[in-house]
Parts: sequence; structure tokens; C-alpha cells
Amino acid sequence: MIDLHGHYLPWMGDGASGLDEALSMVRMAEADGVRLVVPTPTIDPRRAPPRRDDLERKFAAFAQLVQRRGIGLRLRLGAELVHGPGAIDAIDRNEVPFLGEWEGRPVVLMRWAEDFIPIGAISATQEMAARGLLPMLAHPERNPGVARAPSALELFLRDGCLVQVDAGSVLGWHGPEVRDTAFRLIEAGMVTVLASGAADTDTRPPLLRAARDVVAQRFGEETALRLTELNPSLVLAADLAHDAIADATTVVGGAQPRPMPPPSAIRSGSPIAPPPVPGAAGIRGEARSVPGRDGAPEPNLPLMRF
Repeated sequence: MIDLHGHYLPWMGDGASGLDEALSMVRMAEADGVRLVVPTPTIDPRRAPPRRDDLERKFAAFAQLVQRRGIGLRLRLGAELVHGPGAIDAIDRNEVPFLGEWEGRPVVLMRWAEDFIPIGAISATQEMAARGLLPMLAHPERNPGVARAPSALELFLRDGCLVQVDAGSVLGWHGPEVRDTAFRLIEAGMVTVLASGAADTDTRPPLLRAARDVVAQRFGEETALRLTELNPSLVLAADLAHDAIADATTVVGGAQPRPMPPPSAIRSGSPIAPPPVPGAAGIRGEARSVPGRDGAPEPNLPLMRF
């Protein structure tokens, strides 16, 4: 499986509380059968969002540490952009790492923070389309406005939007209304991707397998495969292709890669994946060194101040 949305990255204040919990989360995801994770730290332009270079620096340090600790899953940096004033400007300033690419269009994971479908959401979608971008709506089933009228999402789908549903929603963690809304969206064929939406190891852990199994039991194995593997692979197609070219005999995350059908053969989805893990050399600022599993020093990790 591939997890396209989870708050795994430490030092961000929107998910893992620290390095130990972040490492526990990726270990849980690997044990659950996930081979590739896209950490998606929140970018909210209304609340002093992190700088792009700072995001990339923290991600590089964390990704190398994950590798050195012998955790087999791959990582690729993404982000969750909060809809609202300044969101489009943040995209224009290149502050938002794209989730991937779908049929040649970069995918922006976008969340509605309001308890309704926000005014201006369609306009924002159209502005992104004018820039050649494609929004993927993050867990809209948790939005009370969508729960009241799931058909309202059809307006966004007609503009080409993709839809991501959280595993916790399918498992009932957010209540029966959210669970039933998720089921209605899946049944209507509106959902592109099922992701963990993980934020910690306790209340919102990265347990994608259980949600996948619920989807398989209710809607069939083909749907479960499409939402957790095929469509996410299309979102990350460029990176997966890079990995395959780099070493055609390598087993990716413990499972032999399968050829993926073209986008036109699947109802919804998107492309991109994890680049080679950057080295710690060149990471500026104070750093500390921790012994690795093989006795060699761990990559230099920035001392993050909270």
C-alpha cells in the first residue's frame, strides 16, 4: 500500500509530537504493509506557514534517519494546504510541495478548515486549474457540509478535483455520520485515494490496512486495490519509475513492483514519488550525531526549537 496523506514529519506541530513518535509511526506503517509514505505537513498561510527550505531540510534529516534505522518504507515530501486567504499566493511563491502529478498536472492536497464547504472553494479550484494544477480534497467526508449534501462534491469533480478519504473515517473514528459519508462517496465512485491521515500513534495511528479491509469487504477487492495502491501509484508514478530505472531488480518496500495501468484505465488518481534520500551534508544549523544500527554515526539532525 501507499499512504499519500499523514502527518509523520516531526518538528512541525501538526502530527508527530517528536522524533521518537515519528519513528514509531513509520514503523507502524511499515508493519501495516505500507511501502511508501508521503508526509504532508500542514501549510496554513493564515498562521505563519513554514518556509519551503525549512520543510525540505527537516524532511531530508528525517528521511535519512529512517533509512539508517533500517526502516524499509520510502518517503517523499508533500504538504496539506489549508484553503483560505493566501493559499493561491503560497502556491505562486513555490511554498507548497506538490503531492504528485495526475495526467501531467501537479496535484495539490487541499483541506477545508471550515465546518461547511467554504465560500470561494470553487474559485480556488478554478484558479489552480488556470495554473495547470489539480486539487485533491483532503478528507471532505469529515466536513459537516459534505456530510449533509455529499452530492455537492460533484461540482468539484466536474472541475477535475480528486478526493482523498481518511482511514479513520472508514473505521468510524470520527463518528457514524462521517463513516457513512465516506461509504457514500466511495459507493458513488467519487473517491480517488484512501490514506491514513495519521497524526500520532494513539488517537490517529497509521492503520491503513484495517480500513482497506473494510473497503474490500463492503465494495470489493478491486475498489480497495484501486484506492490504496493503483491510484496512489499513479500519483507517484514519476518517482516509482525513477526507482525502477535505478535498480530494476530491487524489491520496493518488500513487494515486487507491478506494472500500473494508464490513468485512463482507472476512475481516479494522480502521480509522483520519493526522490533519492538527500544526505545530511550541507544541512545548516546546530546538529547532533547519534550512533546508528551499524555503529556509524547517524546523519546530522537539526536541533529543532519549539
